[in-house]
Amino acid sequence: MPSALLLLAITGLGVIAGLVVWVCLLWRRLAALKSQTNQLAEALDHVHAFVYMKDSERRYIYANRLTLERLGLTTKQLYGTRATDHFQAATAACIDEVDKRVLTYGESSSDQVVYGDDPATALVYLEVKEPFHDPRGRVVGLLGISTDMTEIRRLERELELRSTTDYLTGLANRRFFDERLTLALKHQRRAQGPTALLLLDIDHFKKYNDTYGHSAGDTVLQAVAAALLGAVARTTDFVARVGGEEFAMLLDGTGLQGAQQIAEAARAGVQRCGLLHEKNSAQVVTISIGIAMATPDEDPTHLYQKADRALYAAKESGRNRVCTA
Repeated sequence: MPSALLLLAITGLGVIAGLVVWVCLLWRRLAALKSQTNQLAEALDHVHAFVYMKDSERRYIYANRLTLERLGLTTKQLYGTRATDHFQAATAACIDEVDKRVLTYGESSSDQVVYGDDPATALVYLEVKEPFHDPRGRVVGLLGISTDMTEIRRLERELELRSTTDYLTGLANRRFFDERLTLALKHQRRAQGPTALLLLDIDHFKKYNDTYGHSAGDTVLQAVAAALLGAVARTTDFVARVGGEEFAMLLDGTGLQGAQQIAEAARAGVQRCGLLHEKNSAQVVTISIGIAMATPDEDPTHLYQKADRALYAAKESGRNRVCTA
């Protein structure tokens, strides 16, 4: 009997010892896992992007330091909250829509999200979201990484604007004008309405530059651009600088009489600026204008050539006047 009890005692001690060893191993693994988790969290805190995790109910369960700083929250304050707790309604709705898609279908996403309603102050982010799964393959949450693209988008818009805008006058440039002219003639063919093209040239501009200098010439170009814009009333009327001292006005839906009235208003407006030009017969800066009306199947190049011939006629007949092709 004592031998049996001793055997049971020894066996029990072995089980306990084995359990202790298992607990120690588990503890070490957990400690190692915690250390790895802490290392990962520390690494993510140094990533220059907003990193966060949400559970299957779209509640925040983790965010790196940059995200917490942007939201002005601690980890404890963020935990369990939703997008609606931190963002404007429209932005939160956009975030939730993407989150639902990722969690429902288990598919990754890459979207641009605008934070804020005011275009001048709105922030633009590229948001990449990946679902994560439990051992059974069920989607249990998502990982999101958001990168601030605001400055990149601003530079893109600036480059796009530069590619279509004359830097000196702020008017459309020749490239943009050519595109609009082609579109206007396509529209004219469909709508069967009138389209007028006006070409305008500053009289004796080379003499002006030679007399007053290129800086003064730049001022004249800007003043002429302002006068031309002042001569049109509709947002559809298109004004461009298409050459050194040459401008164009594209009047979609305007007949000949209307085009002549606008041309005369532009000519008179430039003259009223009263910019001294001793080498010009009027003693002030003036412009000459040629008008051409598009035919039903007008070619852009042909229409431009017609307007150019009318402009040449205006200059040959004394300048500071309007001629029609």
